[in-house]
Amino acid sequence: MKRVIITGATGFLGSHLCVSFKNHGYDVHATLRDDNAPSTKMRRYDLEKISHIVHEHKVSLSDFEGVLDVIKNVNPDVIIHLASVVDVNRSNVMPRETFNASAVGLLNILESTRVLNLDPVVFNHSTDKVYTGNTSPYFESQSFFGGKIYEISKQAQDNVGQFYGKQFNKRVITIRSGNYFGCWDLDFNRIIPHANMSAYLNAPIVLRSNGKMKRDFLHVDDAVALHHLILRSQKSSIWGQAYNFSYGVNEEIISIIQKIQREHGSTVDVSLNSEIIPEIDDMCLSSEKSKLELSWEPIYTFDDALKTTCKEYSDIFDLHNINVPKE
Repeated sequence: MKRVIITGATGFLGSHLCVSFKNHGYDVHATLRDDNAPSTKMRRYDLEKISHIVHEHKVSLSDFEGVLDVIKNVNPDVIIHLASVVDVNRSNVMPRETFNASAVGLLNILESTRVLNLDPVVFNHSTDKVYTGNTSPYFESQSFFGGKIYEISKQAQDNVGQFYGKQFNKRVITIRSGNYFGCWDLDFNRIIPHANMSAYLNAPIVLRSNGKMKRDFLHVDDAVALHHLILRSQKSSIWGQAYNFSYGVNEEIISIIQKIQREHGSTVDVSLNSEIIPEIDDMCLSSEKSKLELSWEPIYTFDDALKTTCKEYSDIFDLHNINVPKE
């Protein structure tokens, strides 16, 4: 039986990957933070008891010996590095933890495989935020220009992956995607979960911007499927490289919210923030390289994925009696 290690396994994409790889016949190993702090968030990992189908390993990814020990004992065929501080605002007040989870975590993973002379496929999950300072649409060939600690940590993580791929011939591939969305994203600080919950309850949707920003997206099913596509690839030329995956959405956030409202039959006005928090106006990815070199094609169009997501949210809100979380 093949074995996979997933860091950040309790998160939105991580929980979907746990289930998918289990269904594909893998022995799934999940790394968890070693601080024993219970999560206060609603998560699919807990609600569907995913811990029952995986092997859990408590380890700090900044602890090289701890990471080495896990990888040595598991001897994985695949490693998926998702762990990060996902809240950008929170990352600004915890820079060391942010850098350790993303960049140092990957460094320790790849160095462990080198020391142990192992050759797993390593999926290095970066972000579209590495393109901060560039002009949209974003291409893999564009340079990095720093930014806040979240962007800096992800750029470093990105560079570490490419270095090990090229210097040591490690089978590492870097994934840069638009914003993941879909069923079971229960972080209601994010726009699509917040809009779905509010529209489902016919409650006000409150934005922290003027709604004019443009963001790119990728449904979680497409995010999961790209892993299996890459694992089937026989091209050695892909290792050490970065690839964009997204729908190439070029649509204002307010328009996307109105589509969600229509799916739920909501007629409540959207509340816009007149005191606009500075954010990047337009973040759109080009996925032409992925389509050309990996023969990648998404399962969904963005609109179809959005409709599917709205229906799935209604189902899980009913099933688990989930309500708007209180601040």
